[in-house]
Amino acid sequence: MEKSEPVFLPRLLAELSAAGFDAAGIAPSAFPPDRAEIEALSQRENATVELVLVESEQGLEIWIVNPSTWKASFHEVILRLYEPDQPPETIAIRIVETLRARLMELPSPQGGIAPIAHRPDRVTEGAPPTPTRPGRFTLALGGAGAYSAGGIGAMGQVDVSLAYRIGSRLHLAIDGALTPVRTKLSAPEGQASLGWYMAGLSLGFCASDPAAPIRFQSGAGVWLSLMTLSGQATAPYVSSNATLASVIPHVDASLHISLTASLGLIAGLSMGVSLPEESVQFAGRQVATWGRPLWMGGLALEFALDR
Repeated sequence: MEKSEPVFLPRLLAELSAAGFDAAGIAPSAFPPDRAEIEALSQRENATVELVLVESEQGLEIWIVNPSTWKASFHEVILRLYEPDQPPETIAIRIVETLRARLMELPSPQGGIAPIAHRPDRVTEGAPPTPTRPGRFTLALGGAGAYSAGGIGAMGQVDVSLAYRIGSRLHLAIDGALTPVRTKLSAPEGQASLGWYMAGLSLGFCASDPAAPIRFQSGAGVWLSLMTLSGQATAPYVSSNATLASVIPHVDASLHISLTASLGLIAGLSMGVSLPEESVQFAGRQVATWGRPLWMGGLALEFALDR
């Protein structure tokens, strides 16, 4: 052999035999072995499964070979399966259990376990991504912008949302938002400082694979909206304060990107209609309207609370 055997190889062969596999350890002619050599070794040894140990990456490759054609039909790379300082028996048991779990997910192959080849150099294929199912409780914090034609213009917001996943695709959320900086509205009668607050419920539906790292969601809900106005009138008008209340049914669309197992990024867009339309008046004259329709878009970080 060109390369030395891993220290846990004898224990691995023993564990495979104890688990009922007909196991043998051999060395390929080249490091790493390619698909053609894997198929040739399987045919020579009359085996349908081969393990290639990736000692430098603490992992292994699993190859499944069709015994009728001796062509590889399945290939998976699993890295970081163990720590190099773990006892040989621990490493061997972990590899055997991983192999058995993979074989249970596939049609049972004919024949025994193929030879085990040692591959210490590199991996030519990356491991498949691990599905990332969202947590049952999530908290999202972010910023957004709201716009409605009618004279007030765009308003910035700070958003918060607490969501509960009902099933694999449905979630219920409590939403809230406020304007950190009040908007100024001017007219000949004076000016007003506007603040906007809202809270409500929404129901969301995951329209793609809920375990995928990138997911598309749609939804609908209703917000209770409060707009506060603090006026500073010019003479002879009198300054006054007012609060405008409305209900805003809305539809939503969002893209969820998993960054880690407990952290994600959300890009969302909502469209709603204010009922009734909010009207800003100075001295009995309408100077602006808000909410027919209302558009909101923003970015948020999503934290899983039950990871």
